Amino acid sequence: QAIPTYTMQCFKLPAGLISELNSMLSNFWWSDRGKAKIHFLAWEKLCQAQVHGGLGFRNLATFNTALLAKQCWRIFAQPELLLSQLMKGKYFKSSSFLEARLGRRPSYTWPSLLTARELLVSGLRWCPGDGTQINVWNSPWLPRTGAFKPLYRHPSLPLDLRASDLINPRTGEWDRDKIFRLFLHADAMSILSIPLASPGHNDRIIWHHARDGKYSVRSGYIQAHYREGLLSPGQAQPNAALSTFWKDIWKTTLPPKIILFAWRLCRGILPTKEILRRRKICPDSLCEICQGAEENWHHALVLCTWAKLVWSNLNLP
Repeated sequence: QAIPTYTMQCFKLPAGLISELNSMLSNFWWSDRGKAKIHFLAWEKLCQAQVHGGLGFRNLATFNTALLAKQCWRIFAQPELLLSQLMKGKYFKSSSFLEARLGRRPSYTWPSLLTARELLVSGLRWCPGDGTQINVWNSPWLPRTGAFKPLYRHPSLPLDLRASDLINPRTGEWDRDKIFRLFLHADAMSILSIPLASPGHNDRIIWHHARDGKYSVRSGYIQAHYREGLLSPGQAQPNAALSTFWKDIWKTTLPPKIILFAWRLCRGILPTKEILRRRKICPDSLCEICQGAEENWHHALVLCTWAKLVWSNLNLP
C-alpha cells in the first residue's frame, strides 16, 4: 500500500481510481495463486485498526485526505517555507490559508489541498497565551473533542468577550468565580482545565488531536475516519477489554498463519459449511467427516469426533 503514497501527498486521487486500487488490494488479499476467492469480510472492516478487530489496511481515500492535510498544516504553520510562499503568492495574497478560496484557473494540487483543509480545520483550536486574540464565544478554544466552543451564551453577555477577560490580572490564573458565573458547568470545567502560559506568550493555534499540538498523518487519519463515519466516537478510544483481547491475539509468538487463523475464528469467517451454505456455495451444511451435525466453527474445532480425538491426543492439562 506504499506505492501511491508520494502521489497522494500532492493530489486527491479520483474516486474511480481509489475504488480500483481497493479492489486490487482486496483481491490480492483473498486470492490464492491468481484464483479468485470468496471475500468473507468487507474491505472497510479489514481497514479497521487491529485493536478494533481489523487488519489495519489503509482506507486509501481517507489516507489520501490525511496526507494532503499534512501539506495544509505545513502551509499554515510554516509560512517561511518555499511551498507556503508560492501558494500564498498565487492563491491567497491578502488573506490567510484558512480563508483562501479556489480562485481562477487553479492547478490540480490547489483544489486537492482545499478539500483536505476541511479535515485540518476540524481539529484546529486556540491555545491561550495572553488570551487577547480569543473570542470566547466564536473562537474554537475549549480542549474537548467535537465542541471547541462554549455550549451556551446568555443573551445579556457581551459578544466581544475575550479569554483575557477571564484571567485574574493579579494572580495570572483563571478567575474561577467569574468563569462559573458566566458559563455552564461543563464549559467552566473545560476552561479551567486549560493551563495558562507564562506572561509574554501569545495565543497560538494548535492541532487538538496530538499531544504536541502538531498535525500528524496518523492523528489526521483517525480524525478523518471519525468525520466520515468509518469510526464511531467510542472507537476512537476502544473498549479496554476488547482492545486487550485483540492485542493479545496479535502479540502471541505463534506462526503468522496460526495467528491469522485465530483472527478469522474470532471474526466468525472460517469457511465452514454453515457459512458456505449461507452464501449458497454448498447445498447443505452437514459435516463431511462425521456426517452427524451441522459444520459450524464450534463443531469443527470442538465437537466433531475427529476434533475430540485431536484434543485427547494433545494431553493438555
